[in-house]
Amino acid sequence: MLFRRLIIRFFTPMIWRFFPNVQTQTIQDFSQVEFDSGRQSLKCLLQTKQISIKGFLFQHILEEYKHASMFYALAQARSDIHLTTKILPQRRLLGKNPTEINIVDCFSYIHAGERSVNKDFQIYLNSKMDYKTKNVFQKIAE
Repeated sequence: MLFRRLIIRFFTPMIWRFFPNVQTQTIQDFSQVEFDSGRQSLKCLLQTKQISIKGFLFQHILEEYKHASMFYALAQARSDIHLTTKILPQRRLLGKNPTEINIVDCFSYIHAGERSVNKDFQIYLNSKMDYKTKNVFQKIAE
């Protein structure tokens, strides 16, 4: 974990400065991750019957899609060509088929993913980067 933090905090900003396409690609990848998190949460929402859990999941989905949109807009602003969204194969992370999703597994997946990505985003926030990029990370971290 320490090695990962050092890379993100010190080497990533330098690589992004010298290779702007790498920054654009990384930010677009962040967009895809956020979008996929929303998609996985939507699968969970469709499987639960409890209104309060549906409400939480719906709010989480909207937040993930908002983050995906913010990252995509930043990547597009950095790119000199129109970016296309990659079509990634959909993997079933929770259960072998949609009816097997366990809500505890779902919340565990969401919690672990959010915790991990939030730690990384904090490291990015503490690294040297341009104002626009830092601003997006700050808004997402709020």
